[in-house]
This record gives sequence, C-alpha cells and structure tokens, in this order.
Amino acid sequence: MDIVLEYIIKKKNTSKDNALIIGTILAALILTQAILTISLKVLNLGTFGFIVIAAIWFGVYWLLTMRSKEFEYSITNGELDIDMIIARRKRKHLLSVKTRQFELCANVHDPAFQQALNEKKPANSIIMAASEKNAPRTYFVDLIAHDGKPYRLFFEPTSKMLEAFSKYNPQNVHIYACAED
Repeated sequence: MDIVLEYIIKKKNTSKDNALIIGTILAALILTQAILTISLKVLNLGTFGFIVIAAIWFGVYWLLTMRSKEFEYSITNGELDIDMIIARRKRKHLLSVKTRQFELCANVHDPAFQQALNEKKPANSIIMAASEKNAPRTYFVDLIAHDGKPYRLFFEPTSKMLEAFSKYNPQNVHIYACAED
C-alpha cells in the first residue's frame, strides 16, 4: 500500500522579522518625505518624484512579502521532501531524504532526547523548516543525507506522518505523547 501525505505550515514572524518590517516601513516613510520635499520645493520635479515614491513603496511591498514563508512536507512511500514556498510565488527545494536515513527523530520537548538535541551541529547543516523552533509539535531529525553530510532538520510533522516514519524506521523514530495536531 502506498503512503502519500502532504502538509503545509506557515513560518511565524520572529522579533527580528518584526523589527525588519518596522525598520523598512520607517525608512520608506523617511525617503518618501525627503523626496516629496526635494521634488516639490527644491527641484520642482513633480511627476518624477511621484514615480520614485511609487517605486520605493513597490520595493517595500516586495521585500515585506518575501518574508512570508511556508514549508511543504510531502511523504511518498518513506521519502520525505521539504520545500520552502516564499511569498506564495517562489518555491525552493530544501531536502529529499528517505526515512530509513533518520539516525534519530524526536520531539524537541521530549526529556529523553534533550542531550541529543543539545549536541552542537555545524550551523550550515541545520535546516529549519518549522513555524518556530520551540513549538509543541516541533521535531528534530539527525540524518546523513545522500551527499554524505550530517544534517539536523527541525520540522512539524503531523501524527499521521510520524506513524508513516515509524513504519519505515521504527527504532529511530520516537513519537512524543504531547505532540498534538
């Protein structure tokens, strides 16, 4: 029997994201005021000034919508694919891995696996595909990918996905009782 599951989760804004949004809007407001002042009072550039202002606000819109990210998890017969969808207009493939390659899969809040979670991994080998790192349903997976590099994946699988993982790799997939859908 084939197992096919899909799930999409939206990344939550962090305080860094919120500060960037506020800073971008404030910078655009200051630039708008400066251009209005210069174009209307000093240089009398009228229409050109308004075109520049429109371009600035379009750039603000573009930058802020690019902060919107969703993660799509797809499981097909024991293979996990994770894609990042940026602003609902661009897709970036993050990872394809067979469930059998999981060395460890556990919830970040499971006390039995806190030591494994706290082990340091190289920063370039961490894939963050969860709404937030400490969400109740966030799991971490240590794995060796097909390129031979060790990775740590953070993601938020559903209970059906966890059951599918455990069918293919029961000794390394640990389902935490507090994980909720």
